[in-house]
Amino acid sequence: MTQSDGEPTFSELLERLWQRKRHPTGRAYRYAEVSQGILDLTGIKITASGLQQLRTGVNGNPKWDTVKGLAAFFKVDPNYFLGADEPGADEPGADADQGSELQVAEERVLAAMRDRGVLRVALRADGLDESSLRMVEVVLDQTRRLQGLPDADLSDLLDDEYE
Repeated sequence: MTQSDGEPTFSELLERLWQRKRHPTGRAYRYAEVSQGILDLTGIKITASGLQQLRTGVNGNPKWDTVKGLAAFFKVDPNYFLGADEPGADEPGADADQGSELQVAEERVLAAMRDRGVLRVALRADGLDESSLRMVEVVLDQTRRLQGLPDADLSDLLDDEYE
């Protein structure tokens, strides 16, 4: 619900980010994932239920540390939550339109690397020769299929030469 002065509420601003900044799989982040991501990035502790209260408007007055943690996780300036306009912040998907393809790809990679399991796999793959990397890719693709996950969309991350 928009405030009486016409400005969006904290929960509306947070909801816009939640819808715009997606998990690497394309789905919305879960509260526990955001909570852990904020802790990993900043050391700031915010519970999953606290995030739900902020997102639904039950709590519309977060502490400044909470604002900083959310801003770090969603990669926006903390002033975004104070009503300072961030270019394209109110338009879902606008960051993809405004940023270069490389920037969007880099954001996807960074988001994936927040997951410690993904990071462990990436670090283990570092230094492998090309044929070994291809074998790892095949195993990962098969594992995704077995778990019912969609194929990884790498079209915006890789050069045509690679594929």
